[in-house]
Amino acid sequence: MQSKPPERLTTILLLDGENYHLMAVLQCLSRVKNIRLVVISDKPTSSMRYSRFVWKYIHCPMDAKSWVNKVNGCIERYQIDVVMPISEDTLEGLLLNRNKLHVENKILVPDTLKQLNTIRDKRLLALHLSDIGITPPKFWAPTKNCPNESKNLMKHYPVLAKPAITSGGGLGILKIKNEEELDDFLSKHDSGKDYLIQEFIEGHDLGCNVICRDGEVMAYTIQVGNMFLKKAYTPQVGLDIVHNEKVIKIVRDLMKSLRWNGVANVDMRYDNLTGQYYVLEVNPRYWLTLLASCMSGINFPWLYCRIVLDDKFQLPDYKEIEYWNLKRLPYRLKKEPLLLFRWKYLWNNTPFSYLINDPIMTVYHYSWTLKNIIVSLSKRVFNRQA
Repeated sequence: MQSKPPERLTTILLLDGENYHLMAVLQCLSRVKNIRLVVISDKPTSSMRYSRFVWKYIHCPMDAKSWVNKVNGCIERYQIDVVMPISEDTLEGLLLNRNKLHVENKILVPDTLKQLNTIRDKRLLALHLSDIGITPPKFWAPTKNCPNESKNLMKHYPVLAKPAITSGGGLGILKIKNEEELDDFLSKHDSGKDYLIQEFIEGHDLGCNVICRDGEVMAYTIQVGNMFLKKAYTPQVGLDIVHNEKVIKIVRDLMKSLRWNGVANVDMRYDNLTGQYYVLEVNPRYWLTLLASCMSGINFPWLYCRIVLDDKFQLPDYKEIEYWNLKRLPYRLKKEPLLLFRWKYLWNNTPFSYLINDPIMTVYHYSWTLKNIIVSLSKRVFNRQA
């Protein structure tokens, strides 16, 4: 169904050559035949430049006028069929410059900037959830001159202070244990006006990944984290792809209320005490565990292309799998050393097959990562000695 190759050559323009999530997008699209990939980047070189699946890699400055001209030039010169944003910033750029860009019938993005802002701003999302009858976790959206009695909404501690807008990954989230800590936080962060204060729910994290057209969920996967990085509130590095009708019902209602177009990653929390599922935040972009969805049978980047190309398909199903990111695989091997000899399992449940399929990009990417780690460690040693 979803892996059906195009009847003619399809040329896809990827707009974020410097974005970390593009690597997984490229790996997903590498599973499709008869396509050509053109990448625009604000960096003259990156690991994506060395992918054997990238046909053209084009450097472009980030100022709006140059970017618009370069995108239009690429669309005309290379006869682009599909234009795909990877990051939220580029998605916003498409919406702001839509009347200047030659992207008619080549993109799948929200109709308005208001839709985008409602999803990516945690304060606006919490209010929207309440308006459409989906109960969010108890929350308080501080304002610069908020009255102290507003804090009475937070009757139980601990609570979480979350930046209203972030790029994901749990950046900036703080756990606050009591009212004294909350007062201290508000005094240091301009009354918390750029934050959402949200109740802490005892339970576990899960997520629902979707691609939508006019609010209809065209495909989805649901994942439950089974391993995380040591730092709190970080993304899943080990997970199970599962089915859950209650979760997809909530997500369908949310996407329909926004008439959402494009992909989205919905972060959720299961309450151990009440058995209720809560929507915490929504990332209107591809996600770090995108390959897990692809390995379960849902190739979201290619489905994006099929929807843009008006290639009809039915809601595809997916298989339930266990997935491990390479960052945490060594920890599992330490506990289960014999797993190293289960090559079929490693091939089907980790990104190994994708990395081997594009060796030069993989070597460049991880050598650059290793270099950054060495530089960072060297600076720490130097600072301690100083």
